[in-house]
Amino acid sequence: PRVAEIFVRRHAAAGKLCLLATLRADGSPRISPIEPRIFEDRLWMIGMPDTTKFRDLHRDPRFCVHTATVDTQVTEGDAKLWGEVADVRDPALHERFAED
Repeated sequence: PRVAEIFVRRHAAAGKLCLLATLRADGSPRISPIEPRIFEDRLWMIGMPDTTKFRDLHRDPRFCVHTATVDTQVTEGDAKLWGEVADVRDPALHERFAED
C-alpha cells in the first residue's frame, strides 16, 4: 500500500505520463511513453493493441514503469515499479473500466 500511495502521488504530479521499459525481441531495452491507470486497486497498462510496446510485453511480460521526471534535481521524488504484466480479457472488467 505504501508503494502504491507513492506511485499514485508521483504519477498524478507528473501529469500521469510514465515511461515504460520493455525488452525487444533481440533483448535490448525499449522505452515508451504510457499513461497507466490505477483502477480497482491495480495498475493497468492501457493502449492500442499491436504496438511495439505491447508486442514486447506479449513476448516477454517483464516491465519497469517510471513516473516522468520534469525536475532535473528530482526534489519531489519519483517512483518506479517493476513486475510482469498479464493480459486480462474480462469483458465485465473492460465494461467497468470504460464506464469509469
